[in-house]
Amino acid sequence: MKKYILFILVLWGAYYGATRYGSAFNFLDFARNNPKDPWAESIDYDVGFLTYMKSDCVQSQKAFVQLLEDYPKTRHEESALFYLSDCARANMDMDTARLALQQYLQDFPRGPNNDVMQKRLEDLNNSHPEKQ
Repeated sequence: MKKYILFILVLWGAYYGATRYGSAFNFLDFARNNPKDPWAESIDYDVGFLTYMKSDCVQSQKAFVQLLEDYPKTRHEESALFYLSDCARANMDMDTARLALQQYLQDFPRGPNNDVMQKRLEDLNNSHPEKQ
């Protein structure tokens, strides 16, 4: 009986911790409020990437925008712009997608995804012309 009660308490504690402290939102708040923390930059990127892999493009876009605003020349810039452009298009945020694509092509003219990003920008400009 003691093992059963202990097991239930451990499960409850894990659930409580995950719901109270384990959300991506809390991690992004921590990173935003502690920009000098050595982990903050990686937290922004990791939240963006993990939520991208979970197909949560709304949260992923927030994380990548925060990363690029707080650390404009981050070591994750290239992949962050790649994922941000993808998520922004999925979220129908064409202005953000266009800016991410243009920034990628400007900062990484010989980047490994240059052809893909150029094609995405052409497709975006054809399907959603830039507003004047």
